[in-house]
Amino acid sequence: MDKSSSSNKNILLIGLGDSITYGYKVFDKSFMNLLKKEYEVINYGVCGYTSLNLVKDLKSDKYKLDKLKELSNKEEIEIIFIINIGINDVSQYLENNYHQVSVSNFIENINFIIKKLKEYNPYKIIFIGLNNINEDLTNNLSFTIENLYLTTKEVKRYDSLIKNISRKENVEYIEIKKIINKYLDNFPDGVHPNKNGHYKIYEEIGKKL
Repeated sequence: MDKSSSSNKNILLIGLGDSITYGYKVFDKSFMNLLKKEYEVINYGVCGYTSLNLVKDLKSDKYKLDKLKELSNKEEIEIIFIINIGINDVSQYLENNYHQVSVSNFIENINFIIKKLKEYNPYKIIFIGLNNINEDLTNNLSFTIENLYLTTKEVKRYDSLIKNISRKENVEYIEIKKIINKYLDNFPDGVHPNKNGHYKIYEEIGKKL
């Protein structure tokens, strides 16, 4: 992605989400950090976050987005929200197979997140879908230390919810499960994209900007 710095100086990218947004294990090679080469970026990704955590943060105005709204209204900056949330919601408890966030609550949360962010007059909202996982790894002891596990079937189920809600709300959606190879683009935990996976996500975001 090769963008003119002069044309991007008034664009602010705000990342919201979990450890993938945060850049777990890749740090400066994460898609949010790669975007810093062309744009102003604020990354609010937090490891372990679910959609419920993000809803609570938005309700409490933890990120002080009202100040950014004022700037946006004055056309001083264009705000673009980049969201990646849901992989922790999908994970299930070994003891009862319940998801961390139920399907009904997930739908409610995603709708709230999108509608809440629209209140800040963003130039654009981009929702990154859930990535492919390596189920052989997400069911073994390296992942179940917290008594949780992940399955491809449920990841696809929740991802389809994100896709459908995004379309309904006229929000950009990036279907990264089509580009993330579960063997080549993930770390050995089978969940988090490695630097190759993050670069692919970065490229896909660039097509939406």
